[in-house]
Amino acid sequence: MGKPVEFGYKAQVVDNSDGVVLDYQVMKGNPADGPLLVPAVERLKARFGRAPRAVAADRGYGEAKVEDGLAKMGGYKVAIPRRGKPSAARKKTESAPGFKKLVKWRTGCEGRVAALKRGYGWSRSLMDGTAGTAAWCGWGVFAHNSIKISHLEALPPTICRHPPNRPGPTGPPGAGPPAPAPAPLFAP
Repeated sequence: MGKPVEFGYKAQVVDNSDGVVLDYQVMKGNPADGPLLVPAVERLKARFGRAPRAVAADRGYGEAKVEDGLAKMGGYKVAIPRRGKPSAARKKTESAPGFKKLVKWRTGCEGRVAALKRGYGWSRSLMDGTAGTAAWCGWGVFAHNSIKISHLEALPPTICRHPPNRPGPTGPPGAGPPAPAPAPLFAP
């Protein structure tokens, strides 16, 4: 009883660079991480019509089989550190600036899981069974995303939320000034 997350369910969270949760999955017990990543990326590809441009995950997903599965799905950057002592070739891969940048970004995402546990009910489900726990977590994701998206929409249009080398909601880089923000529905 003193260890609230010692047993029960495991959840996997997939988010984007803006911090919006795009996919989650709840599983009974404690399955291995590696085999869960490729199906999660396939769900994103089916949902959005294309694979993500980059995938970053922790060492639990660091298997050659996982990286091979991701490579078959499309040409994008994969930053997943491997367990154990890396070979010379792997050291070179993991020391590349792009790899390091993605790993640092992924490390920052750990806060999202903590926020879901602390503020959105992911620490303990109040519904029974795997389906009930998945629904409970879904409501937490819905609440989190609602707040996150409203904060993103409230940003002034001069703040670029997308890296300059990636098309954003205003089109490709250099396409001109962003469209004016829509008028608020309710005046403060």
